[in-house]
Parts: sequence; C-alpha cells; structure tokens
Amino acid sequence: MRTLYIDASMGAAGDMITAALLELMPNEKSTLNRLNRIGVPNVEYRLSKVNKAGITGTNVEVLINGVTENDNTDDKTEADRHTHHTLEDIKNIIDTLNLPKKAKEDTKAIYGLIADSEGKIHGKPAGEVHFHEIGEYDAIADIAAVSFLINELKVKNIITSAVNVGCGTVRSAHGVMAVPAPAAIDLLTGVPIYSDGTEGELCTPTGAAIIKYYANAYGNMPPMDVTKVGYGAGKKDYARANILRISLGNMIDISGFAEHGRDSVHTESIGSDNGDVLGTILSQKKKLINTKIYDIAKESANSFYENGITDRVIELRCNIDDQSPEQISYASEVLLGNGALDVYSTPVVMKKGRLGTLFTVICKEENREKIIKLIFKHTTTIGIRETLCHRYILDRKEDSLTTDYGMVRVKTGFGYGTVRHKYEYNDLKFIAKKTGLSIQELIEKLDS
Repeated sequence: MRTLYIDASMGAAGDMITAALLELMPNEKSTLNRLNRIGVPNVEYRLSKVNKAGITGTNVEVLINGVTENDNTDDKTEADRHTHHTLEDIKNIIDTLNLPKKAKEDTKAIYGLIADSEGKIHGKPAGEVHFHEIGEYDAIADIAAVSFLINELKVKNIITSAVNVGCGTVRSAHGVMAVPAPAAIDLLTGVPIYSDGTEGELCTPTGAAIIKYYANAYGNMPPMDVTKVGYGAGKKDYARANILRISLGNMIDISGFAEHGRDSVHTESIGSDNGDVLGTILSQKKKLINTKIYDIAKESANSFYENGITDRVIELRCNIDDQSPEQISYASEVLLGNGALDVYSTPVVMKKGRLGTLFTVICKEENREKIIKLIFKHTTTIGIRETLCHRYILDRKEDSLTTDYGMVRVKTGFGYGTVRHKYEYNDLKFIAKKTGLSIQELIEKLDS
C-alpha cells in the first residue's frame, strides 16, 4: 500500500509539511511553478535550501503582497490591519482556486476544522468566527499547497508519529497563551501528543488541522519500502534539527522473517512474492493458523503497530417509530453508498410501549455534515444524537487465492497480538452454486 509516514518529532506546521512534500515530487521547480498558479490572492510561494543542525531541508515561504506574515507590517493601513474574513468568505476564495476537485474539497474541510476549533474557543458558531485577512491568506496558501501535493502524490494511507507540541508561551492577537495554543490542542484531541521540553510553538493550528484531517493512524513507523524522503525545515533554530520528515513508500509484510531463520516455505515465498507470507501460505493451501505461522504473524502484528491502529469516528443515532422497514433499509443503502462506515438498526420499545427502531450510523468526522443531511432526508427522524468514538482496529490486507474452483479473495486482519482471516462470502457463494458444495465444505477444503 502506497504510504506517507510523517515524523512530527519536531512538531508540524503548514509550511514545513508543504516543504517536505515538495521534496517528494519528481521536479521541485516545476511543482513550485504549478503552486504559484493555484491563484491564492496576492500570494507567491518561494523555496530555498537551508541547513538545520547538519541536515539539509527545504524552506517554503508564503509571500503576501511581497512580504511574509511575520514581516514588519507598520506600512499597512489601518484598513489592511482590520480586514477580516468569515468561513464563508474563505470557502468562496477556495472555490476560485485552480485546484483539482478533491484538493479543493480537502482544503475546505481542513479550514472547516480550524473554524470549528476557533468557534469552540470563542463560544460562537464556526460561521461567525472572523479570521484576520493577512494571516488567513497564509493559512489558505499552506493548506491548499498540502492538499494539492497529496493529491498529486496519489497517497491515501498516511500515518503520523506522536506530535511534539513544544512548551512555553506564544504571543497571539489575543495576548500571551500557553503552548500548544488553544486551537492547536483542540484540533489535536484524539491525536497522540507530547512535549520533550523544547521551548516554543512546535505545532501550529494549521499543522494540527492538516494532520488531524489526513492521518489514518498514529504510532511508530511501520515496515516500509521507502522510495523517497522529504525534509521540511522550520523557521527557528534549536539544539536539534528543526525538521519535519516525510517518508514515501510502500508498506511491506515482514511476517516471513522469523527471529531464528526461515523454513523452506518461508524462503520460497519471500523469493517469489516479496515476503507476502500470509498470502503465499494460503495459495499453497497451508493452514493459516498453524502454530508456527500464527506466532510469526502475531510477532509481525506487534512490530507493525506497538499500540495497534486507532482512529476517531462519529456515531449518529436516532429513534424511529413511524417509518416502514423497507424505507429504513433503503436509507441504509444510501448512507453506505455515500461514505458511511457502518449502518445498523436495533429493535427498541419506545414510550407508551410503541415498537420502534434505533437507527445507528458510523462515519468519519469529515463526512459528518453530509451524513446528517442524508439521515434527515431519508428517514422520518426529527433529531439525531452524536457521539465521538475512539476506535481500536486491526490492520487489514487482502489477497487472492487461486483454487481448483476459481479465485477466492481472502481478508486478513492483524494487530494487538491477533491475526485472523476470512474468505470473501460472494466468492464462496459463486463457487458453491457452481459446484454444489456447501459453503462450509468449501471453507474446510480451502483450509486443508
């Protein structure tokens, strides 16, 4: 699986992520020219090579009307300093950008996360939060650049280390605040964070929002065949290199590498199938859960993710007592077809003894608004309850098994010291109809 691994041991900021991603592109100069044609008003991207504690990385500066956000702005007029944008204004700006549709959607969603956090902090709806014009063009430029570059790299699996947030205080428009800033720590809820005592704001709200939106999982670097590494440099200098490192590559299966050598099956599978032991063992009709293979897979799962994989999902629930089962079934199909992770119905007894249905939908945070609208559209409920859930999930891979009866897909889940496999039901059903065997007979033959 094509994967990005973000090492945020020196925090994360929009410009550092942009710079590291630029180094992963085949041609930095050509990509920079394309970034400068995105069309963020009055914005120019510039890059330079810098050395941070002996490591050469890329520094990206966002110039607005020829100056950076941190440049002296005494020559700005009073009107310039007090021009603000609402979230709707910013979304309208993003709509005008020369970005692919997916990158544009990502940019809006990430900015929406920032607006939600700012709204919570200031006690107002996200739509009523006002952003300072100069600072927000800088943030739009960073977020749009990251969305554009990830879209170009065509990577969907993004894993991030725990994020170093720094310590001390930071000065903002609202005065001196503790690090991490209120918006940053709100955005980082559910993300593993820590401070190693480095003084300063290592993780900005923009960096926090980007990581929150894109990361599929958090933890140590998984086994990867790394093809390229990008180094994004921060502005400040510290005792250690102020660098954000992003590795690009493919996740690999190391389950065939036993601590005390490999047997002939392992040797053959590694040579012929790049170490995809679980899939090869299945294709040779070996039992997946024999003791030796189970132990290797268990060891592999623990080394892939010390704490397993975690993420966050939204659970939306509502009670329905005035809609037919057929309509509820159709609503489930629509929701699953529009990004819901799971939909299920539970019979319940409601007030006055009425029989009803508890309708539950699980979705990603970024799909919340879309899913809520669809629930209201396709059910008769007048109210939806929301719960934020932390999930512990097994990592998953899929192999294809060639058998005498035809192709069968095999889904393997591993992590938390556990490994299990399951044959694809639709494939078993097709073979059962063709051969007259029962599904149980097929499973027994495949496992033998």
